[in-house]
Amino acid sequence: MNTVLMLYPHQQIINRDNLTPSLRCCGYESLKRYWTKALIGIVTPKVFESRWKLINKRIQQYRNADFNVGWIVFSKEDNLIKPDASSISHLFEIHDNDAVISAGFSYQQYVNPEIRTYCKASNVVSQVNGIEKVVVGGFHHDDCVPRMVYDLNNLRIEAVSDDNLTELFFAGSMELCGQDLFQYMIDNGTLDALMHEDNPVEEKQRLENLMVYEGLKI
Repeated sequence: MNTVLMLYPHQQIINRDNLTPSLRCCGYESLKRYWTKALIGIVTPKVFESRWKLINKRIQQYRNADFNVGWIVFSKEDNLIKPDASSISHLFEIHDNDAVISAGFSYQQYVNPEIRTYCKASNVVSQVNGIEKVVVGGFHHDDCVPRMVYDLNNLRIEAVSDDNLTELFFAGSMELCGQDLFQYMIDNGTLDALMHEDNPVEEKQRLENLMVYEGLKI
């Protein structure tokens, strides 16, 4: 069975948790405030959100290629066997037939500086039957994601990572906003369209196609 595993799709990872400000996050709300104020009426909150939600279209490409999808989430504080889906970010679309997998530790344990906690591949395999090939995404691309790939490979399970299923995908989302800025400058005469060379409308379409469709690990 081919499977996409998404690590920690939680709101606390997408946006800064004020209780644990040192936790690595994607800064969603801060970036949304910046762009919606910088380009009022162009990058609206709805437009900004839709560009981050494009990651669901990439996940859907794997579903279309007969991959199942599993979401590895923190465990409930009072029962580490049970997954706690209560804080999954609204950006991610969880389908009814997706697997929601307990990481084996709670969010409170995850943020405890005295505990270095990682999800074990053996724990994931015990909750999902028939895993054969795995594409790993989620958070973060340079830490938990490659660790999961390594652990799965040690279990003789073919596994690779897809950077466009990690926080790196959202860099593309910000590039789309950057193209809106170029278009605004062209429309207001502060950027010469001929000297700029790239058409912002065409460039946005190229970027979106690259983010959603290119380089799938299938």
